[in-house]
Amino acid sequence: MPICMQVDLSKYHGTLVRIELQEAQKRAQEKKREQQEEAIARQRVKEQIARDKAERQSKAKERQAAEFNSTASTQQARQVSMGSTAQKQYTECRLQIRLTDGSALRSTFKPTDTIQTVLDYVATNRTDSSGAFALTTYPGRKDYGPADAMVTLKDAGLVPSSVLIVKKT
Repeated sequence: MPICMQVDLSKYHGTLVRIELQEAQKRAQEKKREQQEEAIARQRVKEQIARDKAERQSKAKERQAAEFNSTASTQQARQVSMGSTAQKQYTECRLQIRLTDGSALRSTFKPTDTIQTVLDYVATNRTDSSGAFALTTYPGRKDYGPADAMVTLKDAGLVPSSVLIVKKT
C-alpha cells in the first residue's frame, strides 16, 4: 500500500510568497538603478554636447575677432600710409594742360594758387583758339570753370601733378 503523505503547504506558502516578493523588489530596485544610470549617462551626454557647442561658439568668436582685428589693422595701416601721403607738404604743383588742337601747355604752380590762376594762365598762353572754355580732369571726372575760381589746387586734388584738358563751353 502506498503511503501518502500529506504535507501542509500552508507553512511553505507564506515563505514562497515572501521569497517571490523579495525577488520582485530586487528586480524593481535593479530596474530603478538601471534607469537612474541611464538618466545620468544621458545627462553627461547633454553636458558634453553643451560644452562642445560652447567651445565651437567661442572658437568662432575668436576667429571673427581675429578677422576683425586683422581687417582693422590692415585698414589702420592703409590709413597710416595714406595719412603719410596726405601729410606730405608739396611746394609745387605741376600741371599739363591739353589744348583743343592737341598741343600742350606745361607749367608749375603753387599748391595754394587757385583755379582762377590756372584759367588766367590758359587764357593768356592758349594757341588753339579763343573763346569760353573750362578745364576738366582726365578722364572727365571733374570740370573746373569760373564757379570754381576760388578753389586752391591742393583742395581740388591737383597736387602734386595732374593733366587738365581744355574743353569749349
